[in-house]
Amino acid sequence: MGGAVGRFEAHRVGQPEPLRSLLQPAGFYVDVGSPTVVPNDPASDIAEITLHYRVDPQIKNLVTLVEGDWPTPPSPSLMAMAG
Repeated sequence: MGGAVGRFEAHRVGQPEPLRSLLQPAGFYVDVGSPTVVPNDPASDIAEITLHYRVDPQIKNLVTLVEGDWPTPPSPSLMAMAG
């Protein structure tokens, strides 16, 4: 493990107990595209629905895909329909 992730991990491991046991390894996500506001039911108490497409670059190392396909970015036509 190198780079920034390696430095974060070294810092975490170097902490005294009980703090070290409470800290989790560093995690990251990447925002893909711009947030999209989607239509909402006018009768709802929710003021606005905003979708953010976020990806964990390490997802394939963290979970096992049992069925289906890994998520992919939405198509431009789908994003246009939502906006």
